[in-house]
Amino acid sequence: RLGRVNFRVRYIRDIPFSYGGNVFYISDNYGAGLSFYLFSFIRMDYDFSYGGGKYPDPTIVMLPDGTQVEAERRDIYKYHSAGLVFRILKNTGLGLSAVYSERNSSYDLWDSNRLSVGIFLSYEF
Repeated sequence: RLGRVNFRVRYIRDIPFSYGGNVFYISDNYGAGLSFYLFSFIRMDYDFSYGGGKYPDPTIVMLPDGTQVEAERRDIYKYHSAGLVFRILKNTGLGLSAVYSERNSSYDLWDSNRLSVGIFLSYEF
């Protein structure tokens, strides 16, 4: 933290389990963000992360004409998150955030874009 600004960077490598045709996939995720303290009781946050998922086994894909093919699946994820946090007690804050997520897959039917809005509790104010 430098004065009113807090910087974050991260790298996460994980092997999450999948609910699809493959049992697991390898995930690499890079991220960076910053928090700006407007006042001692209000903080603005922004985070960006970029990563991908690599599925080690080919996925069986059903085509619209009913035939099946094996395809190697790779996904690319991008997340933008912006939030506003209000201090409620010591280091505890209550926040409102908006997250835009994007998934581009090597198989087009699994592409997705979403906008989510939610509230959260932070213990790092």
